[in-house]
Amino acid sequence: LDVQNVGYITCVPIVERAIGSVAGVSSVEVVEEELGLAVATVIYDDELVAPEALAQASTNAGYPAVVRTN
Repeated sequence: LDVQNVGYITCVPIVERAIGSVAGVSSVEVVEEELGLAVATVIYDDELVAPEALAQASTNAGYPAVVRTN
């Protein structure tokens, strides 16, 4: 996921908790790429949750996110 508004040290744990609280998520790692932007790498069970729901969890916590397509 590409995550926006991650500009302070306190932002990363908030995003990790928000995404990690979604049923089916087994781990989340958020890494800042540049000021205000981060990438969340999520390991999850795709039978229980869709990537869009993970992005929505971050967005609901105040950190807009979109599914990254490579």
